[in-house]
This record gives sequence, structure tokens and C-alpha cells, in this order.
Amino acid sequence: MPFEESSGFPELFEYLEQQPQRYGVELFGVSVTTLEEVFLRVGRDHTEADVAADERLQQASFVRQISEEREFRARQISTEATEGNGATDDARGSSRDVSAAEPLNVNRIDMTASFGKHVHALLTKRYHNARRDRKAWCCQIILPLIFLLAALLTMRFAGIGNYQAASLSPLQLPGPQQLLVAAGHGVAQSEAAALLQQCSVPVEEVADSMNATAFSNYLEQGYYRSDGTERWGAVRVVSIPDWSLPNTSHQVGRFEVAGFASPGKVLSKNLNFTVPVGTLWEEKATTLGGASVPLSQLNNRLQVDLFWNSSARDALPMFYQTLNEAALRRALGEDVLKDSKILMSNQPFPLTSAQKDLTNTQTSLNLALGFAFIPASVGAFVVLERETGSKHLQVISGVNFVSYWFSTWIWDILNYLVAASLSVLLIAAFGVDSLISAETLPWTCLSVLMYGVSCTSFTYMLSFLFNSHTAAQNLLLIVYLFTGGILMIVTIILAILPSTKDLAQNVLIYLFRILPNFCLADSLTNLITRQNPGLWLDKGCPFEGCAPYDLVITGYDLLYMGVGSLLWFLATLLLELAFATPKLRAWLQIRRVDVPRGDEVPLDRHVQLEK
Repeated sequence: MPFEESSGFPELFEYLEQQPQRYGVELFGVSVTTLEEVFLRVGRDHTEADVAADERLQQASFVRQISEEREFRARQISTEATEGNGATDDARGSSRDVSAAEPLNVNRIDMTASFGKHVHALLTKRYHNARRDRKAWCCQIILPLIFLLAALLTMRFAGIGNYQAASLSPLQLPGPQQLLVAAGHGVAQSEAAALLQQCSVPVEEVADSMNATAFSNYLEQGYYRSDGTERWGAVRVVSIPDWSLPNTSHQVGRFEVAGFASPGKVLSKNLNFTVPVGTLWEEKATTLGGASVPLSQLNNRLQVDLFWNSSARDALPMFYQTLNEAALRRALGEDVLKDSKILMSNQPFPLTSAQKDLTNTQTSLNLALGFAFIPASVGAFVVLERETGSKHLQVISGVNFVSYWFSTWIWDILNYLVAASLSVLLIAAFGVDSLISAETLPWTCLSVLMYGVSCTSFTYMLSFLFNSHTAAQNLLLIVYLFTGGILMIVTIILAILPSTKDLAQNVLIYLFRILPNFCLADSLTNLITRQNPGLWLDKGCPFEGCAPYDLVITGYDLLYMGVGSLLWFLATLLLELAFATPKLRAWLQIRRVDVPRGDEVPLDRHVQLEK
């Protein structure tokens, strides 16, 4: 070729491009094979026959090593016997005895020793990785405990179920306010206003006397809230007794009306009765042989109509307390009452056991949410080893993929036991009795343990979907967060609604139990609420509640997690085998689509044609 020996590739390409017909060259290219490509090609072309040949070579090497060690020992024994005053024949006999030792079962010893050594070496590798990777410790131990601790602290210090009595007063209502006061028929407006003049809320008088219907219409017209003043209550005074004569009766027609100490009591010569509360104005009381008298004139009690704004939750008891305090002040007098007041408070009933169980369910939900970080960290490490080629380097160095996944599973379970044990101790320290009683504690521990066994195998299977450990950690975290606490909340809501109750209890819950995180939340929630008859009577449980090991409590969840852990691990091994086979790998692998970038250098014409 008409170019110098020192010419480089650019000169060669230029020469061939200028005279392609002379040498019959239409296209040409140069490839540079890297060491990584060599190893990858070796891994792809490593057939089962090559693996068998390598095993035979390893066995032969092992046998040769054993034989050399025996010959060395035999020579050593022979030398010691020769130095021992002519015992050469005995030494030779000993040498023959050593050489004639029982044949070694090479296959049995090699398989057991190789698998055990691989597992031990891989566990040592994981120990050193974990010792250096503090972020993994944070995701697998610290974050789950923080979620659980937050839930337990909320229940302990948020005052749930331990409510204190709250004092009530009309002054607690918002805004500048007034108390509307109207007088009924037969009651002077001045008397009605004087009754409530000493109350804590300013009084506003209504000029006209009104019956109950007219006063209600008056309020509905919007007067209860005008001029920037809030009117949370209104009083219509129907009748006022004679406060000066509490025990002295007085005559009305032929009736003798008792004092206000005996409310509504009427005496006559031939008839004794009590005027009912709410008596209409025009109702008549007829005496024997005498003229009839309106019942309103016989009403010796304090009678009022109280109106309140129901948008204020405690308005009714607040204004009722105001009325009673005003009546007490008028009856006893200022000199006797002085600064005394009637105090009123709202004391909620304590929570029932069923309500406490529903409150404690946030423990199981937060535990499931916190434990979502553990499998996310597990999946990230597995994908990272495949992404960086570390796993491939271990495989071509002789590590069997069964020992690789088995050692990985052992290490992840040991790591998980640390977080699981600390979580159970936290639950016991905060006294969640429905989970740590003598009857339920074994099943709580078993549910937490089986979750770790199941979720690790499930995560290994899902790890084959990812090529980036960052994407694996983020997406797996989202999956486990959704399938744990969020999916459990959705199931509870669907089970409450009548239209979706059958679907949730008979179909969806059995599908969701395929997911380990849902099983954990479901089993712990069932343990907490199992003695609530309203939730379990329609599911065949007795009134006192099902046993913790019943199928509807923890049985189904434990069964799903136990069987699932075996199936997911077996699926992981099958996927590993499939991805190690070139044809199956090409069929299973999801092709990655590279997004073109604007700053890329345009390809050469020949390269574009070749592509």
C-alpha cells in the first residue's frame, strides 16, 4: 500500500476512502476491545460443558493436593522411623499403610466445602460492606424505629383517651356579642331585662312583646348577626315569679298559687294540680261554680324560651348556665350570693376498649410504613452489585449463584432481626397491651419475623426489573409505602362502605395479601381489634373475640407470607438462571431506550449506514 509504515489510522482511512474500488473496500471500521467486554463475552459463552470441565479440573486439583499432602506425611513418618535406631521396615510398613488409606469421596467433600466456603466468604463481604455503608444502617434500622416511635409518642402524649374537663362560658364564643332578651305576654320588658342584667354577656332588649313563633321569625330574618355583633343566644321570658315570696302562696281568683319554691303548684278547696311547663296563654282553668282563669296567671315558676346558634357546639349549655346563675342571683339576692358563680365544664366520657383498639391501629400502620425502608435498602444493594459488575466478577471467579443468593438472604434476615427486635421492645415499653399480652405476643413476633422473611425474597425477585440502584431504592420504597399503610387504609374504607364491603372482604383482601407489607399491617391491625365484636361477629368470631392464631386474624397473613417467601426465592433463582442463559436473557430483558441529546456529535456517514 502506498503509505508509510508510521502512518496512523487517520491516514489509512483517508487513503481507503479515496481509492475504494482499487482494493474492493466499500466500508471499513476499527473496534477496540476492552477488558470488561472480554469478561462479559467469557460469561456469556460459558456453557454448561465449560462449567462441568472447570469442576472436573477443580476436583483433580483438589485430589492432587490431597495426594501430595499424604506423600509428604508418609516421607516424614519414614524419616522419623529411620532415625529411630533402624526401624526402617516398620517405617516402610507405616508408609504403605498411609498410602493405602481409605479413598476420599471427592465429590461429596468438594460440594459441601465449596458451598460453605462461598457462603462464609460472601457473608464476610457483606459484613465489610455494611461496616462502611452507614446509610444502609440508617434505612434498615433507624428510620423504621423513628416511624414507630413517632406513633407511640403521639398516642402517649397527644392525650388521646385522656381528656381533661374543659370549663365553659359564653365569653369563650368569638366576637363582640349580645344576648337578645324579649318579654312574653304578661311580663314587663323591664322585668325581663332586669333578670339577665347581671350576666356576663351584654343584654340587648327587644322592644315588643312576642310569642315564640314571632320571636323565632324575628331571629331568622338575620338580626342574630348584624352590625358586626354576634348574637349566639336569645331569651324570651315567658313568666317571672314573685321573688320576694318563695314559700308564701297568693290568691288568683278562687285558686291558691304556691310560692316559686313549689313551681307550678296550685291549691283549691276541691282541686289540687300543677301547671305544666309550656302552657299556652289562652288555656283556661275552670273552677267549680266559678269563673275560669287563664293558666298563665297560675304559673308561678320562672319560664323562658332559650334560642341558641347551633354552629357553636357548646352554646346551649353555656347559656343554660347563664340563666341558672341569673335565677339564683334573683332568688337569693346580691347580699347572699355576692361573687359566687355557677361553674360548668365539659367532661368527655372515657374511651371504650373498642375505641382504644381503633386508636392503637396507628401503631400497626406506622410500623408497616417504617418497615418499607428495609426492603428498599435491600433491593438497592443487590442492584448496585449487578450495576457495577461486582456480582459478575464474583460469578466468573467461581461463586455459585445459589450460594450468592442464599448468603445475601441470610445477611439481610440478620440485619432485619435487629430492627424487628427493637420494634417489639418499643411496643412493649409503651404498653400496647393488645400486641404484647401473654396471648398475643408470640403472634406479634411471628408476624414481624415472617414479614422480614417474605419481603426479602419478594424484593430479590423485583430487583431484576431495575438497572439502576438509585431507581430501585426509590421505586421500591414507593411500592412498599403504598402496599403497607396506604393500601391498608384503602381496604378499611372500602370495607366500611356498603357498596364495596363484599368486594373488599371477599376479593381484594386476598389479592392484597400477596404483598408482604400489606400482610404485616393487616395481621397487626387484626390483633389489635380482634376483641371488638362489632368488627368480627359477622366473620364467625364469638362475642369475646377470635383467638390470635385464627385464620381471619393472623392465620391467612402468616400463610401467605410463609408460602410466598419460598415462591419468591424460587422465582429469584429461576430468573437468575434465565438471565444467565443468552437466549432467555434476550427474551426477558427489557430494552433500554436512550434519549437523544442535543449536544451529540453527528455520526459518520458510514457509521449511520452500518447502524
